[in-house]
Parts: sequence; C-alpha cells; structure tokens
Amino acid sequence: VQYVLVRKKGGPWDQEADPEGLRPFPTEHIEAWWSDFIVPTDHVQGLLNLWALDDEDPATGLKTASLAASWVRAVLKGEWHAKIWFFTQGVVAVDGSEIVTAAHQAPLWGMGRVMSVEVPNVWGGLIDLPAELSDKDTGTVVSHLCRQGRRASDVEDAIALRKGDRFVQRVTRYHTVGQMPWSTRGTALVVDGLGPRGRHVASWLAERGAEHLVLMSTREVDSPEAKELREQLESLGVGVHCVQGDVRDRSAVARVLDEIDASLYPLKVVALAVGEAEPTPFYSVEKEAIERAMSEHIIGLGVLDKLTASRELDAFICCSSVESVWGSWGQAAFAAGCAFQDAWVCAQRARGVPAVSLDWGPW
Repeated sequence: VQYVLVRKKGGPWDQEADPEGLRPFPTEHIEAWWSDFIVPTDHVQGLLNLWALDDEDPATGLKTASLAASWVRAVLKGEWHAKIWFFTQGVVAVDGSEIVTAAHQAPLWGMGRVMSVEVPNVWGGLIDLPAELSDKDTGTVVSHLCRQGRRASDVEDAIALRKGDRFVQRVTRYHTVGQMPWSTRGTALVVDGLGPRGRHVASWLAERGAEHLVLMSTREVDSPEAKELREQLESLGVGVHCVQGDVRDRSAVARVLDEIDASLYPLKVVALAVGEAEPTPFYSVEKEAIERAMSEHIIGLGVLDKLTASRELDAFICCSSVESVWGSWGQAAFAAGCAFQDAWVCAQRARGVPAVSLDWGPW
C-alpha cells in the first residue's frame, strides 16, 4: 500500500504561486501532475492532501477548498481511482476545553460531506489534527488508513485526532425544556432579508421583540415582493427599512451600520441569511464558481464580524444548512460555505459571543 502526500509549502508548485500565494497550483497542473506521475504507479492506495494546513486566513482557505474539486477531477480522470484524504488542523472542538482555531479550513469539511455522497469511489475522508502532533497521533493516522483499506465495516470517514485517540461526530437531540424563550429589542439587521430564508428570519425576529428591521439585500428593494414583505412585517408592529447592498462590500455594510446608529434603535441582532443552493455536479463545477458561491458566506461573514465586533449584540445568527452536516448531491460550494459559518460560530461561542448557527433542512 502506498500513499502520496501533497502539501503546498516545499513542493514543486511553489514556483507557480503568485507573490501572495493565493493561487498555489493551477487546476490544469493538478490534473497533469496526477496523470504523469501517479497514474502509472497503479499500486497507489490514496492521496493525503495537507494543503489546508498552510492556510492562515479565509482568503487562501477559500481557494484551497475550491481546488479540492480539481483534485477530485484529476483522480476521476485517471484510470486508477485512489482515495483522497483531506487533513485540517483546528477545525473541530471535541470537548468544552477546545476552541476552534481554524474556521477558514472548515469549508473542506462541508465540501467533503458532499464528496462522500457524489464520488464515493474516490472519497477517503477527513482528519482533523491536534495543535501539537505527537508520535501517537501519527501512529493513529497510519492505523486508521490501513484499517480503512482492509475493513469495510469501519466506515468512519470524518475523525478528529487527540492524543492518539479518534473522535467522531454524531447528531444528538438538543433539549430546550426549562429554558426561557429568547427575545430581543432594538434594531435587527438581516442580510439578504429579501431572500427566502431572510424573510422567515425577519418575521421571527419581529415576533421576538425587534422594534426595527433593516433588510439588506442584493435583490431589488422596490419589487412587488419586497413591498409585500414590508407590509407584512409592518403589520406586526415593527419598522422596516430595505436597503440594497452586497455584504462582501465593507463600505456598503459600514454605511448601513452608520444609518442605524444615526436614526434607528441600537443594533442588537445581526442575521446572515445569504446563499441559495444551485445543484452542480462535482465533476463539472469550476473552482471559480465555487469561490463565488462561497464568498458570501466567508467574505461576507468576515466583514460583518469586523464591523460589529465591538457592539453588544443579543445574537449573531448565521443561516447555515444541514448539507454541511451530512452532504447532499450537487451542493459542494453551498455546503463548504455553511461549514465555515458553523465553525466560526463554534469559535465565537467559546469566547462568550451570543452566536448561533441554524442548519436549515429541505423546505
């Protein structure tokens, strides 16, 4: 059994990087490299991709996640279908003592869930490494990979390594018995408030005590649909202001916040409800399309985080998707962006920030 390990730093693709290292390896080079050097050695069992470990910010993390599709296509085009494993470090918090330190690597986890559904013949899995890697952890990786090759019964394809032990994720029921109903006040900013999920969130916030709603969206704010939504919300007794703008535009978001500070109730809630799932099969999706789809979740969330970090909010709500939890056909980019939001929220909650991620199901 032979595994091929790839990592950006110190590899031949360093020569292909631009000065900032934002394009570490063009897609066509990945496919050519796999075809020329790997396919002839038909005893290769798998490819261990450590590219994410060299990412230090969301911008490069976004591009590394988008290139994951290129690696999959390269393997699918070859005659020998090796299993692909993606490694991250600091994406998973296995207990209350850990904090997510690398949310920008999390898109690989969302995308990986979709890979497991769409391309199971080349899917290996996801492994999150501890901050300090020990010999015991290394031994566990080797043992896990060997076990996957021998035993069909061991289907764990998403694990976190901690002190040589394997941790896996499970979905459990969250009980709210005995908790006081949540409420808010002041102004709530709903990003993509004119979109399908934003409409639901805006109505819910109005029912929970918000006194004014600011609905920011790239959609037409004077459309009949927008007018109808305003009338519905105003009938609930709240003020409504619709503004057109892109959450990825820092200056546009700053202007909206300035308007809230100047003339409305204090900002108490931020809700990010961007993103619509447009099914695209993994073998045909281009990395540029993935980056565009992910950017609202990743870049937009980054803008909101920086501009509202000093404010005392009642809640910072991210509308994510269950697709980042167990994957869904054709939703690689959407799941990747949602996985980033989930990890970001986990990191914020560990710091005491009232953030929450709502993983919406089909509706």
